[in-house]
Amino acid sequence: MTRLETLRPDMPIPVEGGGGVKNWFEHLEGETEITFVTGSGLPVCMRSGRTTYCGGWGDDAFLDRLVKDLCHRAEVETTALPTGVRLRDTATERLWFNHNAYGIEIAGKEIGPADFIREPKP
Repeated sequence: MTRLETLRPDMPIPVEGGGGVKNWFEHLEGETEITFVTGSGLPVCMRSGRTTYCGGWGDDAFLDRLVKDLCHRAEVETTALPTGVRLRDTATERLWFNHNAYGIEIAGKEIGPADFIREPKP
């Protein structure tokens, strides 16, 4: 890192491909792989082997992209879920939980408010 800048709340730095960096941004340098860049081409994240360094705090869209990338590299399966919905697998079952005060439809299933569904694990 050559310098660090704090960012005004109304002035995030866009990240190429979607999302942005807010609160602070570190100007990164080095010979490692650059995995995400700003709209102007500055590195946001750099990777060396299994270690990834992120030089700023991402907004929701960017953090989703970063976590998805890290999970993909670690061969961890992910499922995008709406707010308030959780998914848990056991050895034999899949459980869908809706923590919302309203019903929700997901993956062809309807889950009532504050309810859950049990099904055999796929």
